[in-house]
Amino acid sequence: MTTLEKLMMKMAAAGGSIAEYEATGNPLTFETNVAKNLKSLVIPWTPTQSGSGDPSPSNVRSISGITGLNVYHPGNNIVPPDAEYEENYFINSSGEVESGNSYKYTPDYIPVEPNTTYYVSMNKTISTALGFTVPLYDSSKGFIERIVAIGSSGSSGKGTYTGSFTTTNATAFIRISVPKSSDTIEVRKQKNYAVVFPAEAGTVYGGSLDLTTGVLTAEWAGFAKTWADGESATDMGSGITRKVYPMVDNLQTGTAKNMCNIAPYSANENADVHFYYSGSGSTNRKCRLFLPTETDDSTPVVVITNISVPLTYQLTPQQIQTLIGDNVIWSDTNGSNTATYLKKG
Repeated sequence: MTTLEKLMMKMAAAGGSIAEYEATGNPLTFETNVAKNLKSLVIPWTPTQSGSGDPSPSNVRSISGITGLNVYHPGNNIVPPDAEYEENYFINSSGEVESGNSYKYTPDYIPVEPNTTYYVSMNKTISTALGFTVPLYDSSKGFIERIVAIGSSGSSGKGTYTGSFTTTNATAFIRISVPKSSDTIEVRKQKNYAVVFPAEAGTVYGGSLDLTTGVLTAEWAGFAKTWADGESATDMGSGITRKVYPMVDNLQTGTAKNMCNIAPYSANENADVHFYYSGSGSTNRKCRLFLPTETDDSTPVVVITNISVPLTYQLTPQQIQTLIGDNVIWSDTNGSNTATYLKKG
């Protein structure tokens, strides 16, 4: 957004009623004219399994879940909207101010934090070479290095360019050097909302977390044991041994609703490498696992199922306040996130 567009949004926000809107994606993006806490932010994920083909002791396909997650939201723009630029100059790779008819830079030093990632964006209204560069300075304003955060010396074209840079442990200030045709120049510090799941939840292979309410929902569950942990070992013939494991309640049957790291799911018991659920009802079911008799006792065994009654845990709610203008929120999970936000209109 240009400075004028943002000003118009603020003016529009002065009147009108606030309504709820929804955005999805990872990252998810939306635009609002009020700085209000999100009504909800739901972060879903699904279990992932490595490799391909039927899992077996000779084709172990590990299953990944998570014990916590990270949500990221860039903070406020640290470059003032009325920042002064000196035109026809830029800062070169040696930290020196150099003539350049197509560029401009900030003579003022902008305070930043060390060892911190910042996200930058700018809009170029005409085609020019070189992009968004960031000279770093120490606490005495001594030059450290220049980072080319957007583009390179050979880049050109108009439009919006985005990128990031990370300050060094000695960085205390930055200046920015950009094409003279640039507007909507922003530098935002990344905010990280880190969540660690409670011990009783363990590894959650698939589920969701509403960050604003703190409700963690586990939709997949199972067990992680070893071949030695299996009970009632039975020789099935043909070099196959069956062992039995207690399974979680409310399991569901079907290939799409089950995963194992060393055996495929089967709806029927047989003397091949597979796993199968015995019993009926929603409780006290057993997982029968059929593996080669020579399988080492230390072999890890992971079996999970898409449970019909999800488990919930209460975590500490967290609030994410929106920025007036563009917002981008993303997570380190594999699902499409959903945010409910407020906007005047």
